[in-house]
Amino acid sequence: MKLHKALQPSFIKRMYYMRFLGKFTKAEKEKSGENFFVQCLSPIPFTLQEQFTNEPYVFEGLCSNKKNEKIFSELKKRKLEKQLVMFRLYYERGNVYVELICTEEPKEIASSYKMIPAPKVTNNKKRESLERKLSNGYLSFLMPKFPKDFEPPELLWHDGRLYGNISLKSSISSIAYFEQKRECKYINCSDWTKYVEIAVEDQLYFVSDYVYEQLKKRMHEEGKLVEVEDIKVQKDEWEWDERESSFLQYVQSMVHNKGLYLDETDIYNFHISVKTNMLTILGGIPGVGKSRFVQTYAEALGLQYGEELVWIPISPSYQEPHDLLGYLHPNGTFIESETKLVRTLMKAKENPNQLYIIVFDEMNMSHIEHWFTPFLSVLELETKNRILNLYEGVQDIENSIPSTIEIGENIIFVGTVNFDETTKELSDRLLDRTNLITLQKIPFCEMDMEQGKVVLHPPLKVTAGEFRINWMRNKR
Repeated sequence: MKLHKALQPSFIKRMYYMRFLGKFTKAEKEKSGENFFVQCLSPIPFTLQEQFTNEPYVFEGLCSNKKNEKIFSELKKRKLEKQLVMFRLYYERGNVYVELICTEEPKEIASSYKMIPAPKVTNNKKRESLERKLSNGYLSFLMPKFPKDFEPPELLWHDGRLYGNISLKSSISSIAYFEQKRECKYINCSDWTKYVEIAVEDQLYFVSDYVYEQLKKRMHEEGKLVEVEDIKVQKDEWEWDERESSFLQYVQSMVHNKGLYLDETDIYNFHISVKTNMLTILGGIPGVGKSRFVQTYAEALGLQYGEELVWIPISPSYQEPHDLLGYLHPNGTFIESETKLVRTLMKAKENPNQLYIIVFDEMNMSHIEHWFTPFLSVLELETKNRILNLYEGVQDIENSIPSTIEIGENIIFVGTVNFDETTKELSDRLLDRTNLITLQKIPFCEMDMEQGKVVLHPPLKVTAGEFRINWMRNKR
């Protein structure tokens, strides 16, 4: 298909990972032996819809493409018009072409198909984790086979359940979503496979338009509200350390005293995330209070700005790890970056019982993987193996800064990201290794009610051992 409008490079990259269903068809301009045509029967992104003057959406494929050649050789003498085709689209010299993935011969090819994505959940309690995200909306989840270019889905499938009555919004990545309405319903669906026409790696399911409407009808009639135990209720049932409980109350009082009207659940979620993960990312629209909240939390821990709390504003010019850490000069001296991050890591190693928070402010102002790659690899390792390499080939004696630095448990990494058009998307690799918490402001009508709950508590001095060890033992 010859493009009438140019496609953005980022869309071209995403397009290759999209999946479509269609059927072989004839076209007036077909060149014998050189190409074939597929009529798309599943949704296509609006960006591609703009390239057509009307429906149906027909895409051209090249027989010379090696993957297409292989599929056609497997089809041999089977009737092409009876084949249901799954394909991807790729860009080449101002054209979009079909690349066949597989074919099936169903009893009947439907007139159209819909997609039902399956969220990717990586922790042990997968269903509980997803349902908490759907009911509370505070954390994003990933749908790798369903980028934001499509219309938001009305149904989701995960672990034996179909979810509906949803209002998803894409967040900081093309495949990251969070629930807005928070009134999600579900139905148990043990016979799921009988509805599915084609599945894509258990992450995306194609069903006929008729089946899709029947599932929506069933959801409306039988759907039950997703209910998970609120974390504010759980905290009363857990065996919380008395000092940790006092600390959280102190954080809440400081948050309100500073005029930050945040959902109490977000405060608890952030606390649990930073004490159990090396990296936590706070997201939200500009002005929601991400940076002020992190400063308040650090202050409640007894950390001083510029000392134990290190603030690193990320510039769009950050393109490689040297911008963050520094570089080795030809004379053998390591030149530290102006961020002073290396010095902070060295201080943290010398004071293992002192907590440090390192904040990467507006970290998606630049492509994160360009400058954060060393940390992505190191942070997922066990503590004893969490060693950051700064340079090689020079004896440490020539430098006041060693060639390697161990990243201990006393360091907390926090990133803040904005959800607007001036920032870069978060990569799948990053989102798979961190918690992304979306801060929500309390509605204006509830502010007076929250103000009445504020209770002043004395500040605490929290050690790294207490934070990472004692407070990790609080289980029901």
